[in-house]
Amino acid sequence: MVLRAVVVDVDDTLVRTPIDWYAVRRRIEEVTGVYITYRPLIEGIYRYLDRDSIPKALEVVEEAELSSATAVAPSTALVELVRNLRECGCRFAVVTLRGLSSARVVLERLGLTPYVDALVTREDCIDRVRQVELALERLGVGRRSAVFVGDSPADLDVALRLGLATTIVREPTSEGVPPQFLEVLGRYAYLCCRELRR
Repeated sequence: MVLRAVVVDVDDTLVRTPIDWYAVRRRIEEVTGVYITYRPLIEGIYRYLDRDSIPKALEVVEEAELSSATAVAPSTALVELVRNLRECGCRFAVVTLRGLSSARVVLERLGLTPYVDALVTREDCIDRVRQVELALERLGVGRRSAVFVGDSPADLDVALRLGLATTIVREPTSEGVPPQFLEVLGRYAYLCCRELRR
């Protein structure tokens, strides 16, 4: 396989932010009358709420996302790895169930904005399989030349359904860019650069 693209999830893969999802779910219950246990929450909102309640719930989520995004600290190690990846001809895409506004703030705070070739958010689609497909379409890269990095069994299922190589990182124990993600990205940057030298 010649690696041409790395597609990554945001929350708990690229970075862990201080969102208290229990509090978000309670606040949604206050404004809609429905407590949503379904995960991921965004899918649960569309699955269990009526049309009038969905915008109210999304407003609660967006507020929490934006607040958490402003707490993200820059990561020079992450920027260096993504820059190396791109210098070696690999494209970098981000998929997330976050809204576009908070996703942009997260990427800006991390210092990644100039290095992201494709960004797919919940405004594009809330189905993760379709999100990854959209990212690959926007990159102009086939599935056999891409890897997906996520953090959950659901992310592994997405990769298996799409026939993508994948790495699943453990849930981080502290806020910020998870060290395991940096290790994984470093390996992919190495592979990409090795291919370039051949």
